[in-house]
Amino acid sequence: MAKKQHNLSKLNLDKIKFSIRSIFIFEQLMDKTFELKTTTDFYMYYYSCLIAGKEYTKTFDEFIQDMDDNPDALHWFLDEFGKKNTFDNQFNKSSENDDNSIKKNLE
Repeated sequence: MAKKQHNLSKLNLDKIKFSIRSIFIFEQLMDKTFELKTTTDFYMYYYSCLIAGKEYTKTFDEFIQDMDDNPDALHWFLDEFGKKNTFDNQFNKSSENDDNSIKKNLE
């Protein structure tokens, strides 16, 4: 049996915004400080990122239905989130090294 192809574009995945706005939305929806520990946290952050893109208009219940219909969507989101974090971490390390060299030059 062939594996079902998921139409992830219907979830507006190209419109996901990993931004401070998505973190604020997460904190407002969850009424807690941003922290990704539980399955619920990851789904809520995914939903928050979609909302932050301002073009996603589905309710949370509709979003969860989309997740039920597209079980690989969360894995895709986690992969994209991981890629962004890897990029950010590399940038931050580079920035820290630049800061250290600037500090050494000032001494």
